[in-house]
Amino acid sequence: GGEFTKFTFAEDQTGPTTIKFENIRNTGQDTEFGIMVAPEFGTIALLVLIVSIASVIFVTRKNSFRLQQV
Repeated sequence: GGEFTKFTFAEDQTGPTTIKFENIRNTGQDTEFGIMVAPEFGTIALLVLIVSIASVIFVTRKNSFRLQQV
């Protein structure tokens, strides 16, 4: 057991971040480490990706069908 603080990063808080722990278990010891906060892909980005892939497949099949008729 121990104490903890829940922290949620906001969407504009991306990039390198340093986390620091002070006075660990009342020993006077400190530690810190760095992490990289990366934004998640939202629903809109996923939708754009799916539509793009579907468009490429459609155009490829349409051109392939045209070549077979010639």
